[in-house]
Amino acid sequence: TWQIRDTATGLLYASGGPYLDVNPYVATLATHVDTVCLPVGAYFEFRIIDSFGDGQFDGVNTGTYNVSLLCPTGPVVLTSGSGAQTYGGTPLPSFDSTVVWIDCTPPSVALTFRVDMSQQSVSPNGVHVAGNWQDEAGYPADWDPSTAQMTDPDGDGVYELLVTLPAGTYEYKFVNGNAWGSDESVPAACAVNQNRQVALSSSSVLPVVCYASCTNCVVNPVTVNATFSVNMALETVSANGVHIAGNFQGWNPATTAMTDPDGDGVYTVTLPVDTSAQLLFKYINGNDWPFQEITANLAACGQSDGFGGYNRLLFSGSADTIFPVVCFSSCVNCPVNPITVQLSLAVDMSNETVSANGVHVAGSFNGFNPAATPMLDPDGDDIYEVTVSVPENDSVEFRFINGISFAGGEPTADLVSCGVPDGFGGYNRLLLVGAVDLVDSVRCFSRCVGCGIGLGDLNALVGLKAYPNPTHGELTIESSAGESRSYSLEIHNIGGSALLSERVELAAGGTHRLDLSRLPKGVYILKATHERSTAVMRIVKE
Repeated sequence: TWQIRDTATGLLYASGGPYLDVNPYVATLATHVDTVCLPVGAYFEFRIIDSFGDGQFDGVNTGTYNVSLLCPTGPVVLTSGSGAQTYGGTPLPSFDSTVVWIDCTPPSVALTFRVDMSQQSVSPNGVHVAGNWQDEAGYPADWDPSTAQMTDPDGDGVYELLVTLPAGTYEYKFVNGNAWGSDESVPAACAVNQNRQVALSSSSVLPVVCYASCTNCVVNPVTVNATFSVNMALETVSANGVHIAGNFQGWNPATTAMTDPDGDGVYTVTLPVDTSAQLLFKYINGNDWPFQEITANLAACGQSDGFGGYNRLLFSGSADTIFPVVCFSSCVNCPVNPITVQLSLAVDMSNETVSANGVHVAGSFNGFNPAATPMLDPDGDDIYEVTVSVPENDSVEFRFINGISFAGGEPTADLVSCGVPDGFGGYNRLLLVGAVDLVDSVRCFSRCVGCGIGLGDLNALVGLKAYPNPTHGELTIESSAGESRSYSLEIHNIGGSALLSERVELAAGGTHRLDLSRLPKGVYILKATHERSTAVMRIVKE
């Protein structure tokens, strides 16, 4: 049996039982639940009486009891057990007794709000904090921006307020002033319903946070001026100008313009940067990422950008610095009078519906501007052609455009066997230009070869085959021409630098072996030239 008594008066408020043993045991028949109402704010004794003294044990099953206070926030266990005595020995009548306090009010705890206003102009109306806790803390109403004023007694810019609240979960926000409209915008990363939130179970001093931030204020670092300069002499400068994007300005390709006040082709900008900082950046011929430098050329002066290319890398010091002038897409300055050669490009559009805006080519020679260089088909054979000037001994990246925007560009994923990564998941075509004019073979739009040539026969353009690819060291060059031919064979790294060069004479069906065993694992470009025809093939060394 059980009973509940008021400890002050001895009055019996409720009782139950006796409950007999259920044998065979069935849980639903053996379980008894009673709910009673008791006055709030008083002590009561709960007593369970065990007439046999066996600890609610019948030799097979052990019984239990549980007393819980049913509060709005959930049940609170007051006591539980399985009887006064374990089974065995000399059973005697016995009881368990527990005195409990009946009240669902959570205990009050101290809470200190703290906000750093050192980076704000503090309102003459002071700093306040408002939330759904104010009524519990003794203020007239919740969410009043004018009543809970914070103070900064030590003048360190950190404002504080100590309140006493029942345990619970509360929302709040800081106010620079005493009216709505002056309240902070809480960042999404730490916001609940656009407010801050605290779950309070014990006295707490909240971490200092910067006003309108999820973290504490960052102390402004000491800065110095850094002057960046890029030579655009070899580029057709975009109508949108030249820009710089880096880790010191949020990697935005459109916000930091460079200027050329003396018209010498060198664009400069001076920016404040942290002292002794690592500066990662790229130059942009325009104001968007498709017009960035050919970052594969920056391996010697950069750091991987995680997208197959490189960021430029410099370090600031403790004083203002003027960094050396570099050529766009290069680690060094442009030649004073660069020697150029003529590169003739041709694309077969016979498999395409040509745009009303015509056919264009975008590449490293025009800042990858998709509308700057039109191609023409004067004889109406669907072969569009153009000749452009490029520096000698250069690696030229480009792609054909059906129209005047990159939306009409070739599907670059199809150019993997004759191109290099463009940094956006696709590929640019790649040609390696020497010291003489080059007339490239006619390429089918979105293919590495002519429209009548299979993708696997790339080297058939010059009558050669190359295998195995990938290779572990030795690359066999086999002539598929029906006659003896003289070839220039070159191996270049992905940045365009020549690593190996041989001139060979191959009879019909003859072979020649290139030894790549000394080269590290990676991707290389095989350039094969016969007379005025050149083919490029990507080679993988494993």
